[in-house]
Amino acid sequence: MLNWNLVYGSYYRLTTSGRSTNASTWNLDYTYYSNTNILNELGQEQALNTSLYLPMSIADFRVIARVEGGWEKYSDLQMITSLVDMHTSYRGFRFRYGLAENHGFTESFHTKSSIAHLGFVYSFPRTTDFYVLLRGVYLRSDLYYDTINGKFQTIGSQITKRFNKKLQFQFSWLNALHEDNQTFEFRAFWDIDKITGISSLKNKNGNVSATQTMRGSVALDRTNHQIIWDNRQQVGRAGATIRMFIDSNNSGTWDAGEEILPGNALSIEKASTRQVTRSGIARLTQLQPYRRYNFKVNLAKIPDPLLLPKNKSFSVVLDPNSYKTIDVPFFTTGIIDGRVDKFVADVYTPVSGLKIHMVNLETKSETILRTFSDGSYYSMEVAPGDYKLWVDEAQLQFLAMNSMPEKLYFTVESSPEGDFIEGLNFTLE
Repeated sequence: MLNWNLVYGSYYRLTTSGRSTNASTWNLDYTYYSNTNILNELGQEQALNTSLYLPMSIADFRVIARVEGGWEKYSDLQMITSLVDMHTSYRGFRFRYGLAENHGFTESFHTKSSIAHLGFVYSFPRTTDFYVLLRGVYLRSDLYYDTINGKFQTIGSQITKRFNKKLQFQFSWLNALHEDNQTFEFRAFWDIDKITGISSLKNKNGNVSATQTMRGSVALDRTNHQIIWDNRQQVGRAGATIRMFIDSNNSGTWDAGEEILPGNALSIEKASTRQVTRSGIARLTQLQPYRRYNFKVNLAKIPDPLLLPKNKSFSVVLDPNSYKTIDVPFFTTGIIDGRVDKFVADVYTPVSGLKIHMVNLETKSETILRTFSDGSYYSMEVAPGDYKLWVDEAQLQFLAMNSMPEKLYFTVESSPEGDFIEGLNFTLE
C-alpha cells in the first residue's frame, strides 16, 4: 500500500506499508517539511521512520522480532534512533530482550546512548496444580545495561496478586545500580462500590513514606432527590434513571402511589453500569452524552403477563452532567372473547377457522384472531382503547353468508385489575 500526502506550504509525506503471508508487516514513511508552522512546531526539515514486525521460528522456539528506526534532520542537528526487540516464550515464561540506541550529530559533537534490556514475565495458572495463594500471581523482572559505559543501570522485580475484582496487592523492588540506591514499595489496590483507592508504603534508601490515594465522584438525581456515589468519573458523562411503573390513572407519568416495576426488564444497547435500587428504579451510569440510545422492554422479565408497556421500544438522547428520568408506563391489558355461529334451518352451528379482524381505532393497529373448533375466539393483552371487530369479508363471500352484526364496537377500560369483555358474538346467515 502506498500513500502520498501533500499539505501545501507545510509538508510532503510518502507512506508505504505491507503484509506478508506469514503475518510479518513493514511500514515506512518519509516526510519533507517545507516550512515551520503549527504542523511542524519543532522545526524539522526531514524525517524518516521505519518499522518491521517479523514472526519466525528458531529451532523449536517461536520468536517475534520488532525492528524500528528513525531519522530526523533539523537545521543544526540530526538524530538517529534504532530499536531491536525480540520476544519468545518457554513453558509459560515470556522473555524479552532488546537494544535501543540514540545518536545526535552536529558539526562539533556526537552524543550517543545504547541500552540493552533483558526481562521476563510469568503468570501462575489459576489451576488446582498450584497452591491457592500462587494461583494468578504475576511475576516480572527487568535488567537494563549501558553498553557504552559497560555498566548495569537498573534491575527490578514486581510481584502482583489479584484476589478478586476489588482487591489487588503489588510488591516491587528497584535497584538503580549506577546511583547505588534501592526502592521497595508495597501497594494495595482496592475498589468498593463508591470509592477506589491505592494504599502505598515505600522505602527508598531507608526513607519510609506512606501515601493514600482515593478517587470517586458524586452526582445528584434532581427528579428523584437522590445523591449517587460512584467510584468512577461522572463529570462530562451522562446518566439515566429508569422508572417503570403501572400507570393506574392512564396519565402517562408516574404519580405517587403507583407501583414501581423491576428496572432490570429494560435493556439498552452498549450500557456500562446498571444499579437497581430497592424500590425497583434502575440507574444507568457512564453513558456517552449527546448519543442516541435504543431501549427495549424485555416482557419475559415482567412478573404479570397482563402488563404491557405503552411503548415496547424507544430511543433517547442523553445530556452531559445530568441524570435524565425516563418514565416507562405500563397498563393492565384486557381480555375479550366471543364466538361465531351460522344459523341454518333454525339450527346454530359453530364455525371454526374463521378470521376475525380487530382494529384499534386510535392507533389503527390490526390483530387477526381465529375461531376454534367450537366457534369461540379470544384475545389476551388487549391494550386499553376503542376497537372494532368484524368477520373477514373474503371468507364471508366464499361461504355466501352475511354477518350479523356486520361490525362490533367495544372499549377496553384502563383499570388496575384489567378489563374483561365477553359476549362479542357474530351470527352468519
